[in-house]
Amino acid sequence: MKIRLTLHQLEAVLRVAEFQSFRQAAETLHVSQPALSRTIAMAEDSLGTRLFDRNTRHVNLTPAGEQIMPIARRILGEFNDSLSDLGQFLGGHAGRITVSSLPSASVALLPPTIAEFRATRPNVDFVILSASTTPLLELLLSGQADLAVTAKPPPDERLNYEHLMDDEIVLLCHKNDSLAKSKKLGWKAFEERPFIGTTLRGSIQPILDAAMARHGVIVKTVLQASNASICGAAVASGIGITAMSRLTLPTMDCRNIAVRRLDPPYSRPIGVVTLAGRSPSPSANAFKELLIAKWRKKLTAALRP
Repeated sequence: MKIRLTLHQLEAVLRVAEFQSFRQAAETLHVSQPALSRTIAMAEDSLGTRLFDRNTRHVNLTPAGEQIMPIARRILGEFNDSLSDLGQFLGGHAGRITVSSLPSASVALLPPTIAEFRATRPNVDFVILSASTTPLLELLLSGQADLAVTAKPPPDERLNYEHLMDDEIVLLCHKNDSLAKSKKLGWKAFEERPFIGTTLRGSIQPILDAAMARHGVIVKTVLQASNASICGAAVASGIGITAMSRLTLPTMDCRNIAVRRLDPPYSRPIGVVTLAGRSPSPSANAFKELLIAKWRKKLTAALRP
């Protein structure tokens, strides 16, 4: 038997049962008594049974009405709970946000922003997928990520880029190295010590290669590492010096490392990338706005160890 009963009819039945009065139920529902009577009659027709025994003085549930009450309460309760969940989602207060991000941004930028975001939106969960620029953009394009935090990509009509910061490239040496006595160093300083490089062709390397070529710098690479943390450990051990961006510094132990600015300065642009023509979820959009507001005006000095 297929029952065609609406939520409006269920609520009417519950209110009449609650007040045992058509007049009070109609006032609560903000409808006229004749309109409420028609709604109850339609509910009884749909169920094929009478729900109320009523006369001019009393309204009582029939046995069928008594059986239906817990079912009606459960259905309306689940519906209202679902509407509340939907309202939370549409207001950006619930859901899951997946961010694909450079490893350095995953450490330096995302955790403090997520903590601030969840302070007012505790029902939003996060997934962080760390990768280099090309793979993390593929995660975004495939729909596996809601947004990406990365170096500015080449022009692509499929992508929207919003700038966060200019991530300055700096020289790292041991804190007892004589180079550490200078507040600012020329690029030729990289020829004075063994150089620690990286095996990865990340977003920093092309900028570093171009800067060294422009200033005629030829380095003697004595060690190549697969990530910034290893490069930092090598510098702290006195093996040599290296060039990193400020955003990578929180990923390494800098207690025995001196960080010095380079003259002239070079930097990589870092921003938030989203898909063009696709609206993010309300929570993802709210997080993106907080991320930009929090970091766009931050000085690079804030990232110093």
